[in-house]
Amino acid sequence: MRLSITFLLLISISISILCAQELRQTDYEKGYVKDGKKYSVWQYFNASKEVELSINHTTGRVIYIKPDTTKYVIFKNGEWTTSKLDICSIPTTGFHNFYKAISDTLKYPSEDYKKGLEGKVVTTFEVDTVGITSNYVIVKGIGGVCDAEVLASLKSINAKWIPARIKTKRYPAKFAISFEFRINKHQEPLDLEEFKVDPKKARLLGEFIVKNPIDNDDGKIFTFVEKSAEPVGGMEAFYKWVGRTIRYPSNAKRYGITGKVFVKFIIERDGSITNVEVSRGSGNLEINQEAVRVITIMPNWKPGEQSGKPVRQAYTLPITFKLG
Repeated sequence: MRLSITFLLLISISISILCAQELRQTDYEKGYVKDGKKYSVWQYFNASKEVELSINHTTGRVIYIKPDTTKYVIFKNGEWTTSKLDICSIPTTGFHNFYKAISDTLKYPSEDYKKGLEGKVVTTFEVDTVGITSNYVIVKGIGGVCDAEVLASLKSINAKWIPARIKTKRYPAKFAISFEFRINKHQEPLDLEEFKVDPKKARLLGEFIVKNPIDNDDGKIFTFVEKSAEPVGGMEAFYKWVGRTIRYPSNAKRYGITGKVFVKFIIERDGSITNVEVSRGSGNLEINQEAVRVITIMPNWKPGEQSGKPVRQAYTLPITFKLG
């Protein structure tokens, strides 16, 4: 009898731990969240859907980094030089999340936008041997507020990186990012004489086009707006799409498990869907995961509007799972 009670207790504890974890999965990352934090092993994917990084966020242990045979700029033997690496330097949440953080925080300064000031800003920064970024320097600027806005954006992100390594030794690494501020998003590149980052001085990571001016809302997320966000085609068409897209979890179907999941997300100004998470679960992990998967891949919505302008809106939807 004592053994049976112990066995049942262990099962109960295991189920409680499992239910406390929520699966998060997008095109660029996959892993579990526990108590609002990334938990255990996460995978991060590049634009080709290949795993570029696998890391245990609980222990900090790096499990896999996609090999890269190109050269990086590192500080070795008292000088900056180029070298191939055994372990490439990469943000601990992958490059997609790093670039998205930049896109979410960097906007066109309204005073420069109104003045018609545009051009390319290039900045370099360093990643030290413990993965901390520092020494942000503008190597090409356009003046105005744009230069300072780029530096402020990068510093505010404060991303943690995996340090560059050759065999067991770590080295500081230097990177560059280019930002092109454009008044007209459809025009051709601005610089007639293209500024190029010297590959011997810094490794160029990405090139951004900045075209959205800062507004007075400063990224505010609305719950209630004058004109609420809605799916393209209306809610009836949306729920028909949900019905076609949902894959009823096999175990839940086998045991006749039903339930309702409330999924919370944000509809961005461009109608894209971000920050998908379970607001109130069904009590079944697989059903919760499927609800999150469906909301994550759903088509863009018509954004909400406040004072005639598109705004970010928080939204919660119930997804019902029933049989028969």
